[in-house]
Amino acid sequence: MPNTHLLSANNNESLHNCQAIKTPQSCQNCGSTLAKLCNGKAPHTASLLCADCGKWIKWVGKAELAKLTGGAR
Repeated sequence: MPNTHLLSANNNESLHNCQAIKTPQSCQNCGSTLAKLCNGKAPHTASLLCADCGKWIKWVGKAELAKLTGGAR
């Protein structure tokens, strides 16, 4: 199922909900490669959180968000 529901229709590029994804970057706290892609705080488009322990991994910009969501617009 495509992740097109992640992006808003007003070209704001903001996420509606957190979306579970598999990431090549592992959590430094628990080593998990499962993450939650969630709304960011301005000026960041999104944030990446560990799906297992909840630790913040990093901020995600527009270009990386497009890669992680398969270029959904």
